[in-house]
Amino acid sequence: MANPIFSDDELLAWLERQWCEKQRFLCEEQLAYYMQFRLWKAAEDTAYVVMLNRCRYFMGSVQLTEGMLHKVNLLSETMREKLQEASYFYVGHTHGTKQTTPSPEDIHTTRILAARYPDKPKFIGHIIVNHHLDYTYIKP
Repeated sequence: MANPIFSDDELLAWLERQWCEKQRFLCEEQLAYYMQFRLWKAAEDTAYVVMLNRCRYFMGSVQLTEGMLHKVNLLSETMREKLQEASYFYVGHTHGTKQTTPSPEDIHTTRILAARYPDKPKFIGHIIVNHHLDYTYIKP
């Protein structure tokens, strides 16, 4: 059997560039679709930050963790550096279960981020997705 032209990671990166280059995120449903695309092969409990410019165009995404989101230091210097160019950002992750119901830790994390990032970069939401096109949006 011949080797594929692209690895899964290379294909995902290429698709992300094509799809997101001119993508504008104006509502949580658009973000949910992106997060489901981004996390379709990810391990359970994988988290990403999605960064947007002042017109809410996609600037990039950064994987935060594979594991419990609430154990990640979202207020760290590294996180602030990654967000420096962004005007807005979302946090999105998968749950280890098929449910998208927010855990108490998810709600707590959302409150902390909303308090820490009220301005530029402004935290505008936390989204939980699964692989069945379900999602829950937690508004700050």
